[in-house]
Amino acid sequence: MIRIIDMKTKSSKRAETGSSERSLSILRAPWLLAYRYLGVRIQRNLHYFEDVRGSLQKAALKISLQSYVSMIVLLSGLSLAGAFAVTGVLAAFSGSAIWLALLYATGVGLLFGAVVFGILYGLPAFLAMSRRRKMDLELPYVASHLSILAAAGQGAAHAASHAVARQGGRPT
Repeated sequence: MIRIIDMKTKSSKRAETGSSERSLSILRAPWLLAYRYLGVRIQRNLHYFEDVRGSLQKAALKISLQSYVSMIVLLSGLSLAGAFAVTGVLAAFSGSAIWLALLYATGVGLLFGAVVFGILYGLPAFLAMSRRRKMDLELPYVASHLSILAAAGQGAAHAASHAVARQGGRPT
């Protein structure tokens, strides 16, 4: 009888841990949630976002284009709805006419949605430029380090793997 109770508590602990890990992964990776709800619907409009695919690759973001576009659309829609609701409530409580409150709410909602869309659309390109700038700044130091290792008699493969490891990457 005691073993049965222990088994039940162990299995319930495993179930609790699995659900908390799952929800935590969604908080760490919002594109998973967005892909779950919008992934199939976004498929037919992906051709409008082909330039983002190159930026995602250059920025070394390991997110599929479909997941990233789903996240852009979901967060833009949520910001539009949130801004619409908050502005509508504030305008209604300020004593303005209902049609004016709806007009304000629509304008602010569209503005917030467009701003979030623009920021998320341009974020991979910004990250890629930042990564490129950082690499350009580090290139002279890496080149001088490689030449020093080569002059010391180290092989080219050893020198390259040592330089990569020194930069914080993994040698291939």
